[in-house]
Amino acid sequence: MRSIQLSGLQRLRSALGQNDALDAARFAAQLHPDLGRALLARTGGLLDTAEARSVLGEPLRAPISAELRAALEEFPAPPTEPGEREVWVRGVAAQLLTAGTLPAVPLPQPPAHTGSLPLLATLCLPDAAGRWTLAVERALARAQEAGQERVTLAVASWGAWLSARQLLSERYGEAVGGLESPISVIMLEDAVNLLSAAWSWNIPGLADLLGGPVLLDGVETLLPSHQSLVTALAADTARVFGVSVVLMSPGAVTAPGWSPLPPPAAIAPLAVPDFPPPITLSLSELARKVASGTGSTLVVLPSRGSAARLTALLPGSALWSSSLCPVHLGDLFQRLGRREAGERLVVVATALPPAQLGPFETVWHVDAPLPYLAEAWRVCSGSFQRLLFRDVALPTGWLPSMPLTTELLARSTPEQALNTYLRYSQDASTPAGPNLHRLRDAQDYASLASALRLRPATSRPALIPYDAQARTLAQAAEYSGHLPTSALRYAAWLTTTEAAVAIRQGHARSIGWALLWEADYDPAYGLAGKMINETIHANSS
Repeated sequence: MRSIQLSGLQRLRSALGQNDALDAARFAAQLHPDLGRALLARTGGLLDTAEARSVLGEPLRAPISAELRAALEEFPAPPTEPGEREVWVRGVAAQLLTAGTLPAVPLPQPPAHTGSLPLLATLCLPDAAGRWTLAVERALARAQEAGQERVTLAVASWGAWLSARQLLSERYGEAVGGLESPISVIMLEDAVNLLSAAWSWNIPGLADLLGGPVLLDGVETLLPSHQSLVTALAADTARVFGVSVVLMSPGAVTAPGWSPLPPPAAIAPLAVPDFPPPITLSLSELARKVASGTGSTLVVLPSRGSAARLTALLPGSALWSSSLCPVHLGDLFQRLGRREAGERLVVVATALPPAQLGPFETVWHVDAPLPYLAEAWRVCSGSFQRLLFRDVALPTGWLPSMPLTTELLARSTPEQALNTYLRYSQDASTPAGPNLHRLRDAQDYASLASALRLRPATSRPALIPYDAQARTLAQAAEYSGHLPTSALRYAAWLTTTEAAVAIRQGHARSIGWALLWEADYDPAYGLAGKMINETIHANSS
């Protein structure tokens, strides 16, 4: 935030305390329309342009102080380039809504002779642990030379989140944590929500993100339209606020104007398992094949329901899905890591568990777009089998990508197929839906934030009272009427239909987008416990 002069922000923040928030925004809009938009966040949110223009165009209800007038008149003007101006408004709002406190623990020193980062960089490295380690080292060096206080790593799944937290904690200790920590590990969807933040309850988190280099791992797993928009948001944010951003991927990264980081001198090639065409089974047939197998086994299925049904058919298996809140998954991760030597591990998952549980000798994976398959083959040390089901449907969002996946795997090696797929998806035309770049160009902040939410209409988080901290967060969420990002680590997920049923049956209460869960939560299977136990009972009777 140094590029827009911290002293100006501090003076403006001090002067605002003596004035009505809405009047201050209206007066600011007369001098600098974009600064008026930023100040409007103090009244609830940034709003879309038409609504903001209407609100800011009304007359002042009371005169503003001379101190505020002077602070506004001296405040630096925004950039002239439209994309940079759009992120400037959001970033200024974030700084005005936060106290700007520093992490309690100092940022660790980078290893000696570590290279720094350019402003915009890409990193292609198949091994996730190597990717995270190298990027964080370079980010620490960049933060040190820029006088910044934070490094943020955003990863695409809860399994990756647990892996990264453990890996970095072993190296940097108590410096690793959430957004409040010097080295924060967060979900990619949370980083996207912060980069597009529009409301007073999530805009302050952007100030933490702007505290130092931002490492975005897995942007290629987003929809093509989301990939291009997030890349543009990140690039403009970097240019305006002087915060380095790195796009990281196991495969090819195509980002014009971004500088590729050189990989380590010696990289051990990853062994790619046998990759036969998919076979068609039912869940019960798959259960029999898994039960008769040997060695560690991972089964990746497309839905929580199918994963719960298969878990019920495989006594002793572990369920890894969003039916369990992430903190519960973390406890499961620790328990599975302590299993006795020689004890067979069978994990049924809807997303990859932490890499530290692998490699798995056998991986069964529902046929999926190539990036999902690529993640899974990297934790496989033996047999990799793609699956089609007679009794389980593929997610509709996958269907447009499946013909390309099938074609590429039929005529290329897995590595070549993945790189071709990623290049194609980055160049693909934007699918039907809201034109994200048009919303951004129009500075329609609220509409853009809603369109970019990665799980906007198909699922809702249910805050689980898993422990004392979760219960405290639930009380705060009930009081404020919204669920903060930090609470999502205690959230399991329901479809909108499941959420409606849970509310009707008195199992949960609604607080805006989220739910407060008030019914039983199974200590082994979370919200899937009822389905699993009923399936076990039905099969035994």
